[in-house]
Amino acid sequence: MQYTGEENLNIMKLAVNYNDRLLKLVLKNVPEKANAILDFGAGEGMFSELVEKRLKKKVYNLEPAENMQKYYQKKPLRSLSDLGEEKVDYIYSLNVLEHIENDKEIVDGFYNVLSENGVVFLYMPAFPCLYSSADKKVGHCRRYTKKDVKRLFDEDRWNVREVGYADFLGWFLAFLFKYVGKEDGMIPPVKLKIYDRLFFPVSVLLDKITFGRILGKNIMIIASRK
Repeated sequence: MQYTGEENLNIMKLAVNYNDRLLKLVLKNVPEKANAILDFGAGEGMFSELVEKRLKKKVYNLEPAENMQKYYQKKPLRSLSDLGEEKVDYIYSLNVLEHIENDKEIVDGFYNVLSENGVVFLYMPAFPCLYSSADKKVGHCRRYTKKDVKRLFDEDRWNVREVGYADFLGWFLAFLFKYVGKEDGMIPPVKLKIYDRLFFPVSVLLDKITFGRILGKNIMIIASRK
C-alpha cells in the first residue's frame, strides 16, 4: 500500500504545540510496568523515537505503507502478525485507524497481541460532518463519533477507561476548511503555524474545561484488555 498523505504529514511537523500535546497524551497513558510498546501506523517514526528516548523502553514501529519505508534504517513491522509470539504492554495509534476499512478487525488484533491488562490509546479524527477534501486526500475512510469508537471495543474483552474529544477550537477550523479550504486538500503551512502557536494552547485549555465532552476536531479512547 501507499500512503497518500505524505505531503500533509510533513507539513504537520510545523505544528509544534500539536505534536507536543500528542506526545504528552501518549506518555500519560503508558502502563506503569510496561516494557514493550507498539506504535501502530508509525509514519516515519517521529513519535516512536521520542517515546523510546523518554521511557528507555522498546518501541516497535508498525508501518505497512511502502513509501514510508525510506524513513527507517531498520525496516518496521508490516502487520501485527510480524510480532510472532511477542506480546506488548501498550499500543498507541495517532490518526491511523480512520485509514483502515475494517477497523474493528484491527482492534481485535490489538487484543491478541496485548499482554494481560495491556492498554490501547487511540487518537483519530472526529465528527463525520467535518469530512473534507483534506480527509479525502490522505485516504480517510471515516471520521468518528463516540458511538463509532465504542463499537470497536467489545465489553466482554475490554475495559473502556475514557472516551473524549480533543482540540475544541480545531472543530471550528475543520468546519471552515471544509467549505473554504483548497480542493486539493493541502494544509496551508502558514495558517497551520498561526493556529498552532496562537490558538491551539487555548484549545487544549478548553478541552480540559469541557472534559472533552462537547466538541473537538479529534476523538481519543483509552481501553485496557481484560
